[in-house]
Order: sequence, then structure tokens, then C-alpha cells
Amino acid sequence: MKDSRIYKSIIILFCFITLYDFYGCNITEAIFSNSNTVTISLADVSVTETYIRVQVSDPKTNDFVVLQRNGKNLCRLEAKKDLFFTDTSLTQNSTYNYKAMLIHGGTIIDLSNEISARTMVPTSHEILWKVYALGKAGCDDVNDVTIIDENNIWVAGSF
Repeated sequence: MKDSRIYKSIIILFCFITLYDFYGCNITEAIFSNSNTVTISLADVSVTETYIRVQVSDPKTNDFVVLQRNGKNLCRLEAKKDLFFTDTSLTQNSTYNYKAMLIHGGTIIDLSNEISARTMVPTSHEILWKVYALGKAGCDDVNDVTIIDENNIWVAGSF
């Protein structure tokens, strides 16, 4: 009795592996054999934001792009030829990995390349201000200020 359960379990396991391998390969090929492709690229990076460009070669009605950051879904966008996405509220001096999936009718039809983005390190924000008084208070009019460098500042107006 015990031996027959072991044999039955082995046969069921063998059938499951064989069927999974047979159908799994066909399903994968069917899903990813679409000529419609999605690619992503990094447009720009700031201290707490990344700007990502998503391109879909031939978007169809009801196609969506799911953008992922570090393996977690970030947003779902209607598929268009050219999309730009801004990822905000990031941590400074950190690395993030992005990937996109093209989805049609609930089925993934293409995966994009994976890109990596590192946010920038901010400056010290230590600014030395000097105040210069020009003319009389309330009687003067400043029309324009041009700063060429730290020692070359031009002010136009009536003083």
C-alpha cells in the first residue's frame, strides 16, 4: 500500500514536470514572440528625481506599460510611442533599477531592458550673501540684473 502511493506520487510528479516543460516553453514563446517592443532609457537624474523615457514600437489599443523600480510596480501607463515619467521623492545618493513590461489584455507581451540610475549628491548650500545699498529707498527702480560671475554683476535701472 505504501509503495503504491510512492509510485503514484512519482508518476504524477513526472507527468507534471513533463507537461509544465512542454506547455511552459510554448506559452513563453507565444507571449514574447510579439514584434511590439518596449525599451526604456534614462533621460536625466537629479538629487531626488529620475526622468525615464519609455518607448513602445507599435502601441495598440488596450496596451499598457508597467514601470518597475527595484522589482516593485511603480506605475501603470497607457502605452504610447514615446512616454516620459518622472520618479519623485527618491533618496539622494542612491541607486535605483528600472524595468518596464508591455501588457496587452492582462498578458505580458514584452519586457524592456533594465537601467540603473544613481541620484546625485546635493551641494552644501552654504551661500555667502553681501548686501549693497544703491540709491535712496523707495525712489529707485531696478529693471534688470545680470550675473556673469561672482565679481561681475550688472544692474540696470534708475537710481
